[in-house]
Amino acid sequence: SLTVDATFSHASALRAGPWRASVLGWSAGGGAITIQHIDFAAGPAALEAHAGAFGVGPDGALTGQAPASLTLSGKATPANLNLHDGGLWLDGTRLGPAPRAFSAPTLSQAQGEMR
Repeated sequence: SLTVDATFSHASALRAGPWRASVLGWSAGGGAITIQHIDFAAGPAALEAHAGAFGVGPDGALTGQAPASLTLSGKATPANLNLHDGGLWLDGTRLGPAPRAFSAPTLSQAQGEMR
């Protein structure tokens, strides 16, 4: 299960229009996601994170970090939850791709934006 309690700052910076442009404008305008609390549980493992700050990179991937606690078989260990380089990391271990606000543009989309 996954539970997330977060606040999106500067919501007024979101503008109507294409989602990608709106999110990038929001991010450039100081928009951020402040995590109050994350709980994730899967089998005997649980991850709890608090007080993290996250933003959106130019490719749409979330970036940022939050202090965390990883519990395995009842034993809690301090950890750091990080989103960088397109990945979701727990300390030095890449768990998978970072969540995205939007997909990275295809080559043809990127070429169209440069025109």
